[in-house]
Amino acid sequence: MKNLFKLSAFVFLFSFLFVSCDESRDDVETPKTIYELASMDADLSNLKAAIDKAGLASTLGASGSFTVFAPSNAAFTQFLADNGFANLNDVPNAALKEILLNHVLSNKVMAAQVTTGYVSTLAKGNASSS
Repeated sequence: MKNLFKLSAFVFLFSFLFVSCDESRDDVETPKTIYELASMDADLSNLKAAIDKAGLASTLGASGSFTVFAPSNAAFTQFLADNGFANLNDVPNAALKEILLNHVLSNKVMAAQVTTGYVSTLAKGNASSS
């Protein structure tokens, strides 16, 4: 669990509220999903790979209100080294899924609203047990 907090120390805060847009307006860009945004950012390439490996692309590609504390590539590198994994493929899928979901809130939280302490995430179990 201690290592999860280390991983969280290297986070980028992404908070997106997905709303429907009037498709007849060409000047309004449709909001990107969390998955699409991670796919577009080179410093989140390990996050995208982890999302794919854990089977969470559809979850994070869905519309809705989410806040994601998105670990950078440096955070993934540190996590792998701290836990003795050679690469992302060595992390058990069940553990990876819980670790990722531990970084997702099911509501919109702006950066100014983030505080220390417990928050309820989409994780369901103990990621450190695998």
